[in-house]
Amino acid sequence: MAYQVAPDVPDQLVGDPGRLSQIVINLIGNAIKFTESGDVVLSMSLASESEEAVTLACSVADTGIGIPEDKQRLIFDVFSQADSSMSRKYGGTGLGLAICAQLTAMMNGRIWVESEEGRGSTFHFTVEMQKRRDAVEKPVVDAGPLTGLRVLVVDDHPTNRGFLVDMLAEWSMQTTEAGTGVEALAALTGDDGEAFRLVLLDETMPEMEEHGLIREINRCAEGRDLAVILLVSAGQRADTGVGDYAGIACTVSKPVKQSDLLNAIMDTVAGTSVPALEERAGGLSEGVVARRILLAEDGVVNQRVAVLMLESRGHAVTVANNGREAVERFKSGAFDLILMDVQMPEMDGLEATRTIRGLESGSDHIPIVAMTAHAMSGDRERCLEAGMDDYLSKPIQAQLLYAAVEGAQATGRPPAGPESSSFAASPESAPVDWEKAVAQVGGDVAVVAELAGLFLAECPKLETGIREAVDGGNAADLRRHAHTLKGSAGVFKAETVVDAAQRLEKMGRDGDMDNAEAALSALALELDRLKPVLAERVADAKLQDGSGK
Repeated sequence: MAYQVAPDVPDQLVGDPGRLSQIVINLIGNAIKFTESGDVVLSMSLASESEEAVTLACSVADTGIGIPEDKQRLIFDVFSQADSSMSRKYGGTGLGLAICAQLTAMMNGRIWVESEEGRGSTFHFTVEMQKRRDAVEKPVVDAGPLTGLRVLVVDDHPTNRGFLVDMLAEWSMQTTEAGTGVEALAALTGDDGEAFRLVLLDETMPEMEEHGLIREINRCAEGRDLAVILLVSAGQRADTGVGDYAGIACTVSKPVKQSDLLNAIMDTVAGTSVPALEERAGGLSEGVVARRILLAEDGVVNQRVAVLMLESRGHAVTVANNGREAVERFKSGAFDLILMDVQMPEMDGLEATRTIRGLESGSDHIPIVAMTAHAMSGDRERCLEAGMDDYLSKPIQAQLLYAAVEGAQATGRPPAGPESSSFAASPESAPVDWEKAVAQVGGDVAVVAELAGLFLAECPKLETGIREAVDGGNAADLRRHAHTLKGSAGVFKAETVVDAAQRLEKMGRDGDMDNAEAALSALALELDRLKPVLAERVADAKLQDGSGK
């Protein structure tokens, strides 16, 4: 997978980041789902610009199964797919593209597809964004030490090579491309001008195993001042032994981020790094040590809550959507801590924790903090017995989360407090406690408004899952969907919805669904009270932001 954002795209625009993300994630998710081999490439450029607005042109291209020409218009209709067998083989209902079409239209844009059966698809879409009147100019990077520097870019993927060359050209570097190890060695041995100072090398090259290629590069460059930066797949654990032996200066994760590459090159060539091209929200808080965190959570809203909280403090977060993904991410990545939801599809948090503990060597122990809406002491004990070190009740409160993540070591003690152990709400309760919800995420109204938008988008899917589980008598699915809805609603202190969802969750857990219809009706009634309130809050936040969209 690769991505490229054109240099002329402004850093700061006024629009709806949640909806833009929803479109991009849906298109990339589909591309990955329908592409067994090859690549997926996201591109973004500036289509047009006026004094007050810009139109972004985006595309997601893949090398997958493609779509027959006579089916291409149908795929944007609600619940339509190019082939009815796709839902059985790949999963899904086909609703996502219809939603993308609606969202692009709401942002004064459109979406279309170019595809050839068996050769892949490219989904294009445009969206209009307003310019910020108070926008800060793009930072000017002083890349003086890099001007004219000769770089050999070695990657068998022409798209990746092209993206890298474009980045390097922005810093006035001279580049030579090689698509194979043989071409790379030929470029080095045939160098009769100013010597290469740097090699950007993809970790997996055809014809030559990469560590052998690095040894050959070092042999060709003997006596020269030459550094190798290895481009590795996202989440791969760096092999320091190989790096010391083979002469790797550092590694950069793919898809390559421009600011990461610039810092790596400056640090390697000039011995210094430059400020990142992108400002993190809030930056690294004073006195906080940045942590690499693996977040295992299947609820979209709860994912977003945790990511926003942690990134605002300067931590790096990798998301796993279920326990099985969490185990795979752990095996291939280097993390300081894992936040583990207990109830997830495919593999729950308890089983994932036991598996991870079995993979650890005797001296290694990664702290694992449970996140669950369960509040009974027996549930806490089950988490600790599975090998977890600490326990956080949902909805997650910012200060408790920071204490668990930023503490010197895992304490293994469950957080105390009556608020985390009570889900009861009186029938007269307001559908949402907005003030508590805002305080819970550190006082940022815009964050809660964004989460409300995500909840409103995710809720129909969860409601459909609960309805289908009740109709089909599927207790396991009822428990899972109700649990996810309960956790998402808890973010907004929507206690009546939490209570109604918890009743359905318990029915699924106990396998007793005799009164599920009545409980489902009660949940629907509470959601009907909650949704308009959240929608109004989202609209108010956008008006205050000045976007009006």
